[in-house]
Amino acid sequence: MIIYVCYPGRQHSGITAWDIDKKEFIDNITINIPIAKARKQCTFSPQSYRLFKIGESLGKFILTTDGVKNGIAFMENYIYDFRMTLEDFRKMDKQALLFAEVHGVIMYTFQLYNIPCIKIPPTRLKRFVTGNGDAEKSDMMLKINNLYGYDFGDDHQYDAAGLVHIGRHYMVFAKDPYGLDGADTYRRSTIREIAEDNENIKILTMLRTQYNIKEPVNPWI
Repeated sequence: MIIYVCYPGRQHSGITAWDIDKKEFIDNITINIPIAKARKQCTFSPQSYRLFKIGESLGKFILTTDGVKNGIAFMENYIYDFRMTLEDFRKMDKQALLFAEVHGVIMYTFQLYNIPCIKIPPTRLKRFVTGNGDAEKSDMMLKINNLYGYDFGDDHQYDAAGLVHIGRHYMVFAKDPYGLDGADTYRRSTIREIAEDNENIKILTMLRTQYNIKEPVNPWI
């Protein structure tokens, strides 16, 4: 199975693919469609063209990495959700709305290729890596560097590395409900929260059925 890790951004979005069975890196792309370039190439809405090209690029990447019906995506979630009120929307700035549009196109594209997408809030990503959901980004970067030996120049790459390891732990849990017994408590509890999230529980059930696992969803109760 292929794990896709996504870190969407207003200016550019990065996608990394890992083969969870072979435990090896496959490929990664950075999708960067500047709005100025979109204005030159589109006679209609530049932002619509830019979003279309982001979806098209991701679709080609999924096809070349053999992820159709054979993948699962983990994407850092933005801070806004469906519980927002009209007043909350009014307070959002234009950049936040552009970010949300990119986020939606990426989710739509994964759905188009039958790839479930699990959204990871920044607080859970930080807690999985450091044990503290309110940790500073610099603390998370240092922890990843110490744990895995990564030394990136871009903080988005540190986010991606953290998401890759969330994905790997999640898949261990999907295949074996007791497979994380040896993991740190805070990592185990974070994976449990992700698995039990109302939006994600059907994904875990699907994977358990695929792997013929009949154990309870949460063995740590």
